[in-house]
Amino acid sequence: MSIETKEDCFRPWLRPLALVLSSLALAVNVGWAQVGCSPTAPPGLLPSEEDYSDLRDPARRTNLIDKLHYLPLGEQEQSYLSLGGELREWYEFYSHPDFGEGPDVPNRYLLQRYLGYADLHLGSRLRLFGELGSELEDGRKGGPRPQIDEARMIIQQAFADFSLPQTQDSSLTLRAGRQEMELGSGRFVDVREGPNVRQSFEGLKLTGCTAGWRVDLFAVKPINDLPGFFASRPFYHTSFWGAYATHPISMIAGSHADLYYFGFRQLTSVYDQGAGRELRHTLGSRLFGQRGQWDYDEEAAYQFGSFGSGNIRAWTADTNTGYQLAGWRWKPRFVLRTDAASGNKNGKSLNLETFNPLFPILRYSPGQEGTIMPANLLDVHPQAELHPRGNLLVTFDSDFLWRESLYDGIYVPGPVLVVSGLNSRARYIGDKNGVEIDWLINPNVSYSIYYSNLLGGAFLRQSNLAHDVNYVATWIKLTL
Repeated sequence: MSIETKEDCFRPWLRPLALVLSSLALAVNVGWAQVGCSPTAPPGLLPSEEDYSDLRDPARRTNLIDKLHYLPLGEQEQSYLSLGGELREWYEFYSHPDFGEGPDVPNRYLLQRYLGYADLHLGSRLRLFGELGSELEDGRKGGPRPQIDEARMIIQQAFADFSLPQTQDSSLTLRAGRQEMELGSGRFVDVREGPNVRQSFEGLKLTGCTAGWRVDLFAVKPINDLPGFFASRPFYHTSFWGAYATHPISMIAGSHADLYYFGFRQLTSVYDQGAGRELRHTLGSRLFGQRGQWDYDEEAAYQFGSFGSGNIRAWTADTNTGYQLAGWRWKPRFVLRTDAASGNKNGKSLNLETFNPLFPILRYSPGQEGTIMPANLLDVHPQAELHPRGNLLVTFDSDFLWRESLYDGIYVPGPVLVVSGLNSRARYIGDKNGVEIDWLINPNVSYSIYYSNLLGGAFLRQSNLAHDVNYVATWIKLTL
């Protein structure tokens, strides 16, 4: 195996970095600036995207939290400091984790997350954002899972935003440093809110908005959270770059379309077929919106590139359609989701057809545990939601899972192969049924509890993994 130096690892950044810089130069000529950019993440998911500038009016700062979110610096209204953070306590229980592939004993443990940030705005051109985190695990058999359970005192985010002079309806901001990202539905790039340790990246991101368009260009490396204090650093053997654009569709009221390209390079990736150097390109599109009582989110993507000395050809498609019953008590909503992600068809070929979800939302199913990743997967996922009270949501869901290819295995977050497909020709993996209760106690405190049971199908039984997987999680979260 060849030895890759740090300089070799950063070489794939040259083209995406040139793309970012050339786009910046173009944007200067067309006059983009720092206003009018709608966020891509749901409110509260990315603290770095929250806008507290309206609190410059003292009458709006009605409590201590409001005062922490806007601490004026001098006479200039656009110069201020925001302070905030999060505390989350999460208890988790598994029976037969990893389908019984590893130590087949129940696992009970406590996960704790502590985050604190400072957001410094120095006028309209410069912003500095820093966030410290400490994520702890206590009681898990086998110890904390890498990149998921524990990171003792880390720099979660540390970046600077540089913005061009303002115009009325356009914006352009260059972000440099360590940062969290959330793009689209989170199917490929997600902040990873479910696990104890959130996903962050280090590098450059350029965000521009004009004429209804929002475009994000980025060249980054994922962060590797190592044991010890302040021990996190970039994965030098992994590079990630791309472009993500979104725009409303005028001919379909309430609809938006996303178009994106992602580039991914890793020194060594492991699939059921084997291990090798991976260079993967992803082209995709997404259509989402709401019309009357219906809402929809449809997405498809194609991947190509190289794996070892072979080629990559992979694909994915998913639909997510919901219907809200108007005028009914408890506001019932019904959702049907279907997903497909390709698997490898021929283990003897040098080519690879297994889909790679890159850095996806680990709450891929409504359940928190993210048992199976969307690689070599087909599933049908009905769901029902009820609101017994305005601040209380109850969700019932089922998920029926099959392998897309009979010659590939199933994967857990990583993606990591957890059950090989070489010992069975059965397609059906199993079905998962769960219920989740979410209670918003007040705008800053929430409590949730979730239970699910995965019943193993023919594939798991033929792989000598006939155990059902029971999962329970309960957590409370305080946000400032």
